[in-house]
Amino acid sequence: MKNVCKNLAIILSLILLNTPATAAEQSIQQDLIQDRAVLAKEYFNIGSSFLRLKKYHEAIENFDIAIKYDPSYASAYNSKGIALDDLGKLLEAVENYDLAIKYNTHFAEAYNNKAVSYRKLGKNEEAIILCNIAIKYKPYFVGAYNNKGASLARLGQYEDAMENYDIAIKYEPNKSRSLL
Repeated sequence: MKNVCKNLAIILSLILLNTPATAAEQSIQQDLIQDRAVLAKEYFNIGSSFLRLKKYHEAIENFDIAIKYDPSYASAYNSKGIALDDLGKLLEAVENYDLAIKYNTHFAEAYNNKAVSYRKLGKNEEAIILCNIAIKYKPYFVGAYNNKGASLARLGQYEDAMENYDIAIKYEPNKSRSLL
């Protein structure tokens, strides 16, 4: 375990610092770490850090590596979808949300994120359906109520939109300003 941690530290420092290493060195280091799930999680964490920094291309690269190590990594597909959405690549984002849902059929966040992309594409009816699925799997999901409200408002269904905004505020009253 000590060697695994040491090798992970070396690999992560190479990735984060963008210091060049020969392919042979990288291959040797990766061979030392046999657990593909550990590698997938580490690259996912790196991708998540880049996503928070709004370095979307770097985030996507790391999510792709995580997916290479674990092709059924639903959270990696979902996060890659978020990065693609932020880059304006809405259809690619939807494809990744679909993969996240394929590997985790109860993944409320993926349904909600897909709804956001659909709303941006003008598919508000479909977005509402996706928000309802997200709420089914996560009944107190404030973001899904808020996004459902936004789609309803775009369709001119203002009373229904307000009901959903009210539910979101009820579940997280401290975030009421950021929800609207």
